[in-house]
Amino acid sequence: MGSITCITRQEFIEIKNKNKYWMGRWSYMREVVLIINEINPSSALEIGSRELPIMHGSDVMDLSRKYLSSVKYVWDATRVPWPMGDRHYDLVVALQVWEHLLGFQKEAFAEVMRVARRAILSFSYKWQCNPKDCHYNIDEAKIAEWTLNVKPVLIKQVGTRIIYYFDFDNQLGHCLS
Repeated sequence: MGSITCITRQEFIEIKNKNKYWMGRWSYMREVVLIINEINPSSALEIGSRELPIMHGSDVMDLSRKYLSSVKYVWDATRVPWPMGDRHYDLVVALQVWEHLLGFQKEAFAEVMRVARRAILSFSYKWQCNPKDCHYNIDEAKIAEWTLNVKPVLIKQVGTRIIYYFDFDNQLGHCLS
């Protein structure tokens, strides 16, 4: 595991120009970059980063290497235990992933707490789309259920997305906004 640095806005723009999937995502990703830079982790795991890991030097876990050939763990996050040891990472980052875990969010979060000292998760927030859509109406109560009622150190809403930062070594947990 090497040194961790975050993507720049210019790197993001280059990917966004190649793939419209990334349109409108920099605003919340920038906030995550700010948190990561403050934490300054020496090791990190990104889950489901598609073709754009937010950190250089992080390990990536994804379902396949379809979007990113450098995926270290080809693994379904709903399958536990994960293939890494306890407290292996300083930080786990999963942006817009949790809603896709389809009933296994709690188990996956328990694994995040096992393998990392900290975590940053982002969620779609109160989207009023098709009620059958996995993004539909995710609110604080749903996120608390998925994250085993562990209190985050920081909650930051950015438009229609919400970011939770957890420090598992600091279980006092308080909410800043």
